[in-house]
Amino acid sequence: EDVRAVADGESIRLADDARTRMQQSRDAVTDIIERDDSSVYGVNTGFGGLKDISVGREEMEQHQQNLLRSHHTATGQPVSPRLTRAIIAVRANALTVGVSGVRPTLVDRLCTLLDEDVLPIIPSQGSGDTACELANVGLVLAGEGEALVDGEPRFGTDPLDAAGLDPLRFGPKESIALVSGTAVTTARTAVAIADLRSLVNAVDVAGAWTFELVGQEPGAFDDRLFDVRPVAGHATTAGRVRALTSATPSTGADMTQDPLSIRCLPQVNGALREHLAMATEAVETELASVTDNPLVFPDGTARSCGTFNAQYVAGVADLLALTTRKVGA
Repeated sequence: EDVRAVADGESIRLADDARTRMQQSRDAVTDIIERDDSSVYGVNTGFGGLKDISVGREEMEQHQQNLLRSHHTATGQPVSPRLTRAIIAVRANALTVGVSGVRPTLVDRLCTLLDEDVLPIIPSQGSGDTACELANVGLVLAGEGEALVDGEPRFGTDPLDAAGLDPLRFGPKESIALVSGTAVTTARTAVAIADLRSLVNAVDVAGAWTFELVGQEPGAFDDRLFDVRPVAGHATTAGRVRALTSATPSTGADMTQDPLSIRCLPQVNGALREHLAMATEAVETELASVTDNPLVFPDGTARSCGTFNAQYVAGVADLLALTTRKVGA
């Protein structure tokens, strides 16, 4: 619901405790650079196949800028302004966990873009794990990208002027931290879950109306059925139908049989409730997680990892999509 609120126009700001966590990780990155006695991927090395190539201090800022330019290759129609806001909020929140090695000012500027409704144009089709989609967000902050200002596309430093910002020079680790991760997948799924929570109540009401108009056999909603097949979502939908209608099962053995579309209301609608609960748990975990590579802990420990991979969220999103289609059918 918080993600949807930002998508619909709410502003966000960086909390003081998050600022402290971020600064500790940033200090660890600074210490790695100053010691100059260790190799940390994406900080003082190249990216991908260039991981074993060292990058000197005087080249580190340019190195990060080059990453944004090289990854600005996503295609397709832009995502909606609503989803753009959600994506930026989700990415900003992941950086606040405090092991991404970026300065708090990076998140401050993402918050300002949202506050001023200056929205980087994010193409809808890019690479695995969304690095290409988010590259333009970084370029906008650097004064080289394209964004919507008052609904109109603006280029270069114009969007920053509208937001009252100067171009940002990305420091070591900051570009890769911004573009890595699961922000697009997680934002899409979070907004869908928030919207579907309203929809699942509506389809229960529609089902209850259908039963009231043409149904004849209330036994499909008898609470005893859900004692012997105890799926919470099934029981919830059946209880809603009973509460909204005159579906009171008889105490005798006499019965008829309604069409499947009525008889299976608890199972079909209830499955959506169950899968919503499953997806909610996955997405809320992801929203509170760090999702980039490498990670730099405040004690100076750096780890190359795959936390940027979105399979955990993508899998439950696929399941949720299939279930939602079933309800719609």
